[in-house]
Amino acid sequence: MGHVSCRFSDTPDRERWQLDRDLHQGQYDRSLTIEIHSLGTVLELTSFMVRQFAFAGAQLWPQWYDGVPDFANPAECETAIDRIARDLAGVDPRWLRSAAAACQRGQIPQSTTHTRTHQLRQLRKTLTGGELMVGIFLYDQSPAPSALRGLASVAAWVAREASAEVRIICPAVCFDRPELDAIHSRVRCETERPPQTGDRDTSDPNEEPGGAGRVRVAPIIGRPHPASRGEQLLAAEIRRTPMLAPLFACNQPVETVRRTRYLVDLLWAVGRVIVEVDGYYWHSTPSAFHADRYRDYELSLSGYLVLRLPHDWVVEDPARACQQIVDFVQLRENSYPIIKR
Repeated sequence: MGHVSCRFSDTPDRERWQLDRDLHQGQYDRSLTIEIHSLGTVLELTSFMVRQFAFAGAQLWPQWYDGVPDFANPAECETAIDRIARDLAGVDPRWLRSAAAACQRGQIPQSTTHTRTHQLRQLRKTLTGGELMVGIFLYDQSPAPSALRGLASVAAWVAREASAEVRIICPAVCFDRPELDAIHSRVRCETERPPQTGDRDTSDPNEEPGGAGRVRVAPIIGRPHPASRGEQLLAAEIRRTPMLAPLFACNQPVETVRRTRYLVDLLWAVGRVIVEVDGYYWHSTPSAFHADRYRDYELSLSGYLVLRLPHDWVVEDPARACQQIVDFVQLRENSYPIIKR
């Protein structure tokens, strides 16, 4: 059984950073952050939530069920489905066959022959067998009373049926709204100046038609995040660079000497070189800036050399970004000749 809480803030990026920090500190195993710009009816919201879970499943494919089965090879997919249905309680093999076939066709794993509740339960199992946090970010400054009550109801449904911790982040102006009284855990948060909306990267392929919202799932281990164009382009450029291709792995966990854990965009483990692709929107608030500096401090104490590349620069010229990584690799090798590629 999950739990629902509500935080009220005019700086959602600060709350997003808090979710990321909780994730990296091991408070849960995977997180979904879901944006809602305009609330609809309860029926529309439940359908929307299932669709966001399906988008998350598509981002993780084929690393479902914590990466245990091999879905990537279509010839072995049926064997993997049978094994998962046998070994994991509550997995519906009929739904799984349909969902796997959709992902193999490049579609999201959403079904028209199963109820929304059944799909939500099944999708949740594909994401992680551990603790799941769902962050719902509401951007509507003046939602209708019935819509706000519907959001509270749907959040409780997600928490219950997906066995998830659900954290709703509402604009501060909604703090006294009685429609949210059913959510007993409510916190008014500090505010700080948010970045300009024009600086936001809106290239996320999972955005709903009409700007209704988008979902981001974390962590994704071993490959560039499908929602980051910069990570995708840089990873492709690295694969084309003979010097770098065998060195770097995408989205890897790193533990520091302070026993903190961070997920880094690119890691050369032997050379202890980290590359981060930073979008301005997500890294420009004071809290995000301070968190990045402290993160770099702990990584430096642990012997890592950290290179931060602006997302826009990477998108504009991936080859130039790749050359900067080459410079860092050569610097590391010249400083520590014992390091072997």
